[in-house]
Amino acid sequence: YKRQAYIEPERRSSILGFGQSVTQAFGIFLSAVVGIVAAGTVYNIWLLNLVMCIPLVLGLMLPKPPQWEEAAVQEGAAEAASAEQAPAQKEKIPAAGWVIIFLGFLWFVFSYPAFLYLSPLILGKGMGDASMAGFVQTMFNVGGVIAGLIFAKVYGAARKYTICVGLIMLVINYALFAFTSSAPLYYAANIIGGIGYSIV
Repeated sequence: YKRQAYIEPERRSSILGFGQSVTQAFGIFLSAVVGIVAAGTVYNIWLLNLVMCIPLVLGLMLPKPPQWEEAAVQEGAAEAASAEQAPAQKEKIPAAGWVIIFLGFLWFVFSYPAFLYLSPLILGKGMGDASMAGFVQTMFNVGGVIAGLIFAKVYGAARKYTICVGLIMLVINYALFAFTSSAPLYYAANIIGGIGYSIV
């Protein structure tokens, strides 16, 4: 929300998408640096946390955000005041909401085990070694870069179903992990999953 305050409303989806691409691209670079640093001693990895001081300092230097939506904020406050005076009505969760809840549940159930056990899964299926698992994991970041570049178009087309689109792609990611034993499919799965994760 803070980032959106500095971007014109009509440009938010595209600018935030590009920002996500930069984040994921830096993640790829950071993964390589972690390997080099850890080769000396694993404790040096903690020094990489100092990188976060850079955006922290830049964040503290930000000026006061412009009031892009002052009229909309005032209108929203008026609607909230009138809603408080009206009698409370119980709202039903729409069908799309239940789809998001269900897919979100699947996401949380499968996402972290997929990250944690990716290397043993690849080794166990005889598809390669730990280095291949690292390359497969990097494809997740590549998917994130792609998602950032296309996010404005996806959001423009899907609108309120954007989260559903991202979660469906994550389910495809984990289904390919579960039911295939092909290295190219694992690469494709993590690209799809990276796109879905970044869209969400």
